[in-house]
Order: sequence, then structure tokens, then C-alpha cells
Amino acid sequence: MSSHSRGGIKRITLGSVTDYLIRHTNIPVLVVKGGTMLLDASPTSTVARIVVPLDGSALAEQILPDVASLALRINATVSLLQVLTPTTYSQERIMQPGFPWWEADMAAADAYLSRAASRLAEEGVAVSKDVVLGENIAGTVLDYAVRMRADLIAIATSGAGGMTRFVFGSVADEVTRKSPTSLLVFHPEPKVTGTETPVENKALVGL
Repeated sequence: MSSHSRGGIKRITLGSVTDYLIRHTNIPVLVVKGGTMLLDASPTSTVARIVVPLDGSALAEQILPDVASLALRINATVSLLQVLTPTTYSQERIMQPGFPWWEADMAAADAYLSRAASRLAEEGVAVSKDVVLGENIAGTVLDYAVRMRADLIAIATSGAGGMTRFVFGSVADEVTRKSPTSLLVFHPEPKVTGTETPVENKALVGL
């Protein structure tokens, strides 16, 4: 689907077919941004790197099998990303890795991404991982995608809609609307099993 990136009151008034599909189907939706040649060129020459933001939840991880299948088909590299936001005064004052007040969170996030990366690597996917600090998760994801020259962002969303979305917003929604890069957006099944990471930062997939 193509996206006109409508937002705010305009989205509520006019609606959006793409937005509706994302919120009402468990089938991954490929959101093609205006100006991209994603559907006109051969996949292997267009999609070389896929960025996958994860938050430590089993919900977010449901997108990984689809990402693995896609990456293997088009020979793309996958970059797993977790964004940590400050939860203490010290973390808020100095947002740089290496300081004592970030060590535990950074180590837990890195261990979590290592486990996810190992699962992809076992499937034969070329994968890397990064833990990044940021106050705004959506903005940090988009900045990372630009810095990594990503061709596609793959992200899971809880599919919140209506006034709940309008009032509280959604990281996945914001990324989908603001990203200049095309996206693979997945609305996973709400009931999943699995062990959650001990990392307390769960902001990404309240999505």
C-alpha cells in the first residue's frame, strides 16, 4: 500500500485505508512511501538493509519470522535496534553509554538483542544489533534508520486506534507517518507466550 502520511484531525476525519489495514489485519502490510522505487525495481537492488526496532516484548518479536523470510529472499541485512529512554535523574542528565547508571540497562538490552540476533542468524540471515539511547523513541528509530541507510523499517504495532491513538499517540504510528523510508508494519496476535526481557523500558511496543 502507498501512504499519504495523513495525521491528526485529518486522519480521524478522512480516514486512511493503509492505517485501517495495519490496525485490522495480522498480515504484514508493506507501506510504500511516496517517491520510492521500491515496487518498480528488483528487490535485491532496492532493499539491502532492514531495520527492526524491538522493545523486549514477545509481541514485537512476532515480526521476526516474516523479516527473516523476507531478508533471505532478497539477500538483505537485518539491523536489530532497541532504544533505551532515561528512567532516572542521572540517566536523564547524561545520556551517554559507559556511565554507571546506564550499565545494567545497556547490558540487559544487548543480551536481549543478542538472543534475537542468534535466532535470525540460525536461519541464515545476516544480522547486526545496536542499543541506542534517546528521549524520543520514534525520532531515535528514524534517525537510526537514516544513519544506517535503511531501505526498509520493519515494526510491530498493537493496532491502537480511534481517540486512544489521537490522545496518546503510538510509536509505530509516528514512525509510519514520519518515516521517509518504506515500512513493513505488522499487527501481531495479542496473546503470545515467551519470556520478557528484564529491561524495564517497554515504551516501543505500547505501539
